[in-house]
Amino acid sequence: KNLEVVCMSKKVCIVNTSLVSLQDLKDLFAEICPDAEIFNIVDESLLPEVRANNGITNNIVCRMCAYFQMAVNAGADLIFNQCSSVGEAADIAARTVNVPVVKVDERMGREAVNIGPKISMVATLESTLGPSIRLVENTAKKMGREVTVKRCLVEGAFDVLFYQKNPEKHNQMVIDLEKRGGDRGRNPAGAGEHDAPAAPSAGSARARALQPAPRRNARQRGSGNPVNSRVFGV
Repeated sequence: KNLEVVCMSKKVCIVNTSLVSLQDLKDLFAEICPDAEIFNIVDESLLPEVRANNGITNNIVCRMCAYFQMAVNAGADLIFNQCSSVGEAADIAARTVNVPVVKVDERMGREAVNIGPKISMVATLESTLGPSIRLVENTAKKMGREVTVKRCLVEGAFDVLFYQKNPEKHNQMVIDLEKRGGDRGRNPAGAGEHDAPAAPSAGSARARALQPAPRRNARQRGSGNPVNSRVFGV
């Protein structure tokens, strides 16, 4: 449904918390809706504030509401929220505008729940894990499913990407973690023991895109059987 909404859009505003995924998202939108006009709003102060406060603040919510209104005033008929860490602020801001809002991790949540009940959430930023896990859990509740979501943080990968400007090393850290079955970071159960390793952020998604596509079979969707599957948000 969200993909159909995106494809029908004439003017899309992407609200970003960093510059790191601008080109990736530009390429993605050029592929799925080549005729749409794309413009960006970027506030690089959002993520540091989320990290400093271990979650969104009233100021972050107010700024997100302002950015969404700016997008509408600029003629956007779709708003795309790029960052999972401010996803819950985007939910609040979405209620203040009369255009569709698509979040980067929405599809990830639905796909992960469809694949099976045991999910590992792979993220490169601590502040992403909470909102993304709650998104999957809420999605499961709406779909009438029960899920167990394990946290899997790729420690240090965020700093490698944002401060060292080394996307290749960042990508390899995400890939290596999954290959080791989640034995590093915050997931003692191991990503390899779960039906759907899920990556909410654009950075994690970029790393997963470098891996071979998994084989899919008829048992995967909604069966709860273990599968070799990768799900990501972008």
